[in-house]
Amino acid sequence: MPVTSRRTLRIDDTDPSIIYQGAWLTGGGIEEYNHTAHGFNTASASAELTFKGTQVALYGTLEAKDASSPDPLSEIRIDGELVSTYKPTLLDSNIQYRQAIFKSEVLSSDKEHTISITSLVESNNTIWLDYIEYILSPSPISPHRNKDALSSQPTTSWRDSVSLEGEGVSGSRLFLMFLFILVCLTCIWLWRRRVRRPPPDLRNYRPPPRGFVRNALEFVEKFWEEHVDQGWRSRGMGGNVRTLYP
Repeated sequence: MPVTSRRTLRIDDTDPSIIYQGAWLTGGGIEEYNHTAHGFNTASASAELTFKGTQVALYGTLEAKDASSPDPLSEIRIDGELVSTYKPTLLDSNIQYRQAIFKSEVLSSDKEHTISITSLVESNNTIWLDYIEYILSPSPISPHRNKDALSSQPTTSWRDSVSLEGEGVSGSRLFLMFLFILVCLTCIWLWRRRVRRPPPDLRNYRPPPRGFVRNALEFVEKFWEEHVDQGWRSRGMGGNVRTLYP
């Protein structure tokens, strides 16, 4: 079954789609929609609007009653057919704003309609037309198409993605700052530990054991003195051997 969408459209009295005929007054106040209104108080003044919708309503302003003048009277037609005769209830001292002048029954949605209001008497009691509202004809929407449109939308919006990316960048910066502070504190701790270390006691200092190279040089020197140098001396060729290591 198709899904229908419904919305109401408001037409201000100054909209060019409203056709006025006869003598009309123009005015308006802060309490009225868009601060404008069209008033009629003479016979045969009429206003007409063609629309495509399923229901229509007229709203206006009623002035305070002038007892010396007859009550206003008007007729309302839809598609040329008389649907209502409007005779407002006027108050003696108060102006009534945004009063419902007429509200229609449900209309057919497959064609355009025309609503008109016409003044029938001449009176000092003015009726002001403020705005007209009508419910637009429903437009069918395929449920399968709607489902496909919803399924094609990403689960995460672009804004969410941007905010998540920003949080990741902030986390990386915080980690780098923490690592930098940790390295600085470690360096300070090592420096203070080195400064506080007592100087070495040279009286008990012992040199480290000699290495393999020094031992090898001493062995070669001893071998030279005991064998080679003594043999040369017995032949009159000997001499002092130079030290092989410092």
